Amino acid sequence: MDVARQKDSELRELLALNKTLPPLFCAPILVKDNFDTIGMAATAGAVGLLDNVASENAFVVQKVIDRGALVLGKFNMGEFALSPDESTGSVFGIVRNPYDLDHTTAGSSGGGAAALAANLALLALGTDTGNSIRGPAAHCGVVGLRPSLGVTSRSGVVPARLNRDTTGPLARTVADAARLFEAMVGYDPKDNLTSLLLQERMDQNYSQFLQVDGLEGARVGVLRQLSDTPTTDPEVLSLFNQAVADMAANGATIVDDFTIDGNDMGLSWSGYLDGKGIAYGFWNVNGSWEDLWNCQVAFPYDFDAYASAPNKTQHFNSLQALYTAGAFHPSVASDLRDALAQRFTPAEYPPPLLRALGFRCGCLDFFTDPCRTEFRRRLVESMDNAEVDVVAFPTWSNPPRLIGDTVSPDGNNSPTIAPHTGAPAITVPMGFTKAGTRLPTGLHLLARPFDEGTLFRVAYAYEQATMHRGGSPIFPELLRGSGNVSAQSSASSVPFSG
Repeated sequence: MDVARQKDSELRELLALNKTLPPLFCAPILVKDNFDTIGMAATAGAVGLLDNVASENAFVVQKVIDRGALVLGKFNMGEFALSPDESTGSVFGIVRNPYDLDHTTAGSSGGGAAALAANLALLALGTDTGNSIRGPAAHCGVVGLRPSLGVTSRSGVVPARLNRDTTGPLARTVADAARLFEAMVGYDPKDNLTSLLLQERMDQNYSQFLQVDGLEGARVGVLRQLSDTPTTDPEVLSLFNQAVADMAANGATIVDDFTIDGNDMGLSWSGYLDGKGIAYGFWNVNGSWEDLWNCQVAFPYDFDAYASAPNKTQHFNSLQALYTAGAFHPSVASDLRDALAQRFTPAEYPPPLLRALGFRCGCLDFFTDPCRTEFRRRLVESMDNAEVDVVAFPTWSNPPRLIGDTVSPDGNNSPTIAPHTGAPAITVPMGFTKAGTRLPTGLHLLARPFDEGTLFRVAYAYEQATMHRGGSPIFPELLRGSGNVSAQSSASSVPFSG
């Protein structure tokens, strides 16, 4: 409230001087509980980090504050950002879906997506390692962007895997996501990966891509390997096919059954390849399939570097110490144990034993790991050959699970391409299921690395043509506040649409 009163004072001064408001002025925003935020612990959902209070804000938190945003507080998350299926932690428990409290939000940025859907905030800052922004956004009927690796900073964030971690926006509309993303982009000397921004020409104004006719002339590649699977829910598939038809009706050229070249023997990713392939995070190397998620050592290695920083106050400065003390939720015990069991550094993976068995995919960044470098090359080359601007598939091939259900298919498609290649991806509301509970679904769009502009253009045009986002019946919208609206009406407006 003190900050809000300060904003009121700033507003009066700006009005008196007839100045333009900062781009995020007074936008109420929530921050995921793994971002360093002055005055608030960054727990990453774990009781072992309840005293993890930093002396400075994470880079992107400070950037949005500098642009006028009003930080309401933190939002709950899946512990250590480890679970894609739900957001459960030992500090605040489980996040429930605002459309039906018996269903999950997915993980790990579930609290932010749920808060937006429940009208508790306008914007949210999340992180995405494999699924953690896009998955919850789709399950909660909002918009979530995983930016290209290197475009937004990760410094001051409790890491999961820095070789795939990124920070990104969640919002209720594509326009609001674009405006928040604009504020997040920037070079950070504390995050070496953002040095890629010095080599790439990144746009400063992403609002310019918010074109209602943005689908006209666009070419959309439909990745049927992810949409048409034996376990895909029929309603989700029907909604996805309708989304493809809607894009075509609004001017897009559909390249159906788009595939990514699989290997030098002429195979393509059009089938399941004996149960392996893109849909399961595998990559073909020298005729054999390797799991690109196989290396777990990045988590303890990166966490220990974060926890030992001098600006922290937490009791545990290593993952091993936290694990030994049992300061975590039982649901992540096996993940922690498996990660700590790998006794080597990311640079040493694969270790000699696995290398002798033929393993080649490593544990490094996407521009140094040979498999990820090749994956990215083949993705871009395949998109170029098919002349497609974006690739489309359902964010989830199945509706949100019931809380406690760990058996039925989840249909999580987010970890398949973007985390490994560094490509940007966005999820946009695709409509609601009708069988039983009315639950949201998401359309997943993926573009070439550093081409967020095209992603926003296509996503915005689809959103505006379909307008699928609908409010939660449990949490109605607050249509009008009690502030002095007339006094603010003459100021240069901050055009949020959520």
